[in-house]
Amino acid sequence: MKKLIISILLFSVFSASAETLLIKLKTPITNKTISRFKGEWKKFDNSKGKSDYFTTLYYYSRNGKISKQELVKLKEYKEVLSVEEIIEISSTSIDIPEITTKVSNDDLSPYQWGLFFQGQTVLNELDDLNNVKIIGSKKSDIGFNFKNDRDHKFKKNPVVAVIDTGVDYRHPDLKTNIAVNEVECEKGENGAFSIPFLPSQSNDSNDYKGDCKGWNFTGSKSEGNNRPEDSVGHGTHIAGIISAVKDNQIGLSGISNNIKILPVKVLSNEGEDAQAIGTSDRLSKAINYAIDMKVDVINLSLGWPLSFDKDHLREAVMKAIEAGIIVISAAGNNDHSEPIMPCAYEGVICVGSNDPD
Repeated sequence: MKKLIISILLFSVFSASAETLLIKLKTPITNKTISRFKGEWKKFDNSKGKSDYFTTLYYYSRNGKISKQELVKLKEYKEVLSVEEIIEISSTSIDIPEITTKVSNDDLSPYQWGLFFQGQTVLNELDDLNNVKIIGSKKSDIGFNFKNDRDHKFKKNPVVAVIDTGVDYRHPDLKTNIAVNEVECEKGENGAFSIPFLPSQSNDSNDYKGDCKGWNFTGSKSEGNNRPEDSVGHGTHIAGIISAVKDNQIGLSGISNNIKILPVKVLSNEGEDAQAIGTSDRLSKAINYAIDMKVDVINLSLGWPLSFDKDHLREAVMKAIEAGIIVISAAGNNDHSEPIMPCAYEGVICVGSNDPD
């Protein structure tokens, strides 16, 4: 891990895309509206819920780039409330003392200074070759008490949607804490639930076929697929901080064995060393999906500057908050005080990292 272990939220940057637009209409689309423009219209989302915003939101796409003249024509048309670009999302050592208290039987728990500080030294990167040692203090951790903060204090198993690069749902330190949508799963001889291969239909009301363990909104097909696998590692890292199984003699310790992770993939990488990238419409759909799945928390380890803020993103986040979902977002890894969205939205819990000094 290149960043401090308490850095739960990783900032992502956005860039613009031009061939497809999101058009917000006053009323559902009519043949008259379709005939006025040369591009193809497609309904944005099939999510359920009380919000009227997404019921009249449409994709408008062309094979080539949409001209400035056509853009002006779209914006001036009486049925059009707004025209928005779809933007791209792009995404990113510890020495322990010889004597440490074993807070769990997990091999890596002594490295978790953010949970329980006991003299660990953090090596913070200055550049590719050099590190600076940060000597911490006992007040720098979150005050977590492994002996007293036991899982039986949870009244339910809260579900956290990790909207990120996907999650390694087969990981030995995570697989038992993955949220399972049983009606969409195949059941093996040993009773384990597995993701079906190319299911022909959805067995629940959300129209995402075979979403046994979350959904992948990336890929060449706009609807995505039912395998939110993590080829980057960041989403798995986030899920592990939240809910890696405690006391299983593997890896590290999450906050609780009762917290379940719903993997939702919106960021993917192209090539082995490419940054994780995605688009704002996928993120908006992913948030709507998490709402439909009735999660308790949405974790967004990403963000965008005010100049890239879009209504379809803001409306999705606000819809989640209105549904009673706790939305957690990143303060940003950018060393400036300019507002970062959705961190700066009212009602969002904005989280930043600190070092152990």
